[in-house]
Amino acid sequence: MKNSSNIAKGGFHRVNPQYHSVNEDQGSYIPVFKRAGIEFKEKETYLVSGDFKFTGWLLYISVIPRQAEQLLADVLPFLKEHQVAFQTIKSHAEHRAQNEGEYKLENVGKNIIISTNSDEDAVMLAKGLAPLTEKYTGVEVIDALRLSQNVYAEFSASLKGNGQIEYYKLFIPEKNKIPFTPDIRYNKSQNGRFVGKLYLLMNEISNTYKGSIHKAINLKKLSCTWCLVKHGRANAACDTFGRTIRERLLWQKKVIEELQGIVRTPRYIDYFEKHGDSFLIIDWAEGTKLMDMMVPYYKEKDWKELDKGTQKLLMRYFLALLDTINTIHEHGYVHRDITPMNFIIDPKTDKVTVIDFELAFSLKENTPIPPFGMGTIGYVSPEQMRSVKPTVYEDVYALGAVLIYMLTGKHTEFRNKNDLDLIKVKLKALAGDSKIVNLALRCIRVAPTSRPAMADLRRGITDFLQE
Repeated sequence: MKNSSNIAKGGFHRVNPQYHSVNEDQGSYIPVFKRAGIEFKEKETYLVSGDFKFTGWLLYISVIPRQAEQLLADVLPFLKEHQVAFQTIKSHAEHRAQNEGEYKLENVGKNIIISTNSDEDAVMLAKGLAPLTEKYTGVEVIDALRLSQNVYAEFSASLKGNGQIEYYKLFIPEKNKIPFTPDIRYNKSQNGRFVGKLYLLMNEISNTYKGSIHKAINLKKLSCTWCLVKHGRANAACDTFGRTIRERLLWQKKVIEELQGIVRTPRYIDYFEKHGDSFLIIDWAEGTKLMDMMVPYYKEKDWKELDKGTQKLLMRYFLALLDTINTIHEHGYVHRDITPMNFIIDPKTDKVTVIDFELAFSLKENTPIPPFGMGTIGYVSPEQMRSVKPTVYEDVYALGAVLIYMLTGKHTEFRNKNDLDLIKVKLKALAGDSKIVNLALRCIRVAPTSRPAMADLRRGITDFLQE
């Protein structure tokens, strides 16, 4: 039996998202249903038609949001003709949230869910839907059985949990109980833990809607060295301009190749594609992420209680990452994803390595246009959330947020002026009312040009170190 997942009765519920999508289209799919003469009711994040049952074989249709209305126009008449019970994600905004993992990873791509009455019914519907959906683009439905370009299947069984609460277990049965004949073109079976025959996957670092990241062994030319494998799922992270994780990884490859040797960043090794998925291979960066390194300092103390030597050590780390970002600016790039997770400190040398150039913007080439539109809440500037043309002040904002983290051990979550006022109160309570605290607050001002220049920020840190 393949990996299974559980869904509480009543549908999907949003989990706390790490990322924020910008410029979301809030358009509802209700007009498409009305034009097709489909009766429906709204239930949480879905439009539900017919007596939908969450048991037996479920068919999923995956599609990117920008193609959803046209696909619905093609598919709804077929579903109506066969009197099928189904539910569809109800709007562009909810659709994008689902495909970006905000309703848990196992629900990514389950944009249309079709209830079936029997094995024969499921096979008939799957065969009929295949030609209707083949011209469209969808994200992969993880752990489901792929039947055609954008149609997937999974079996659902109703179970009773603690307190007799009903829930559904989703899984793929044993091979002899599967009524479908999957298309071999979509078989993603790999040679054990090898990727591209030359990279042996070892430890999984993350697994999200965009793909996975692994620590691996590079066997290219028998080097047997550590490397990092960034895997992008086919069509994942598709924005309103049709760009996916593939374009992001190719862009990251370009930026790394230009900046390696100029700043400390993992060296580019390889890039390839397989079954529509993208793989970027880079050197492994030894060390501890800044976020992890900060944890011991704030277990029982706050900034005011740290001795001067420890405070200066932390600010030397901050100065090193500031100088790294400044060098990136001098070579024509804005990083745009500065967080404590994207700096690695080498414990032997105290040197700083910067990673993750997926959102970077070239000031020299004015590209990509539009800039890739995500960032980490608390570190992404207000103007970056609006997807305006990037400037170095986006990085100044993020550096200010990192400085606040280093002064408090806590992440900021700025979204409006009330948040900013609250941050001021909390920061001064934890770290005191000092020049360095006020410098951090200047960095996260709403107006970009009211933030300090990089040189002024550096001067403020060096003044502290010279005290």
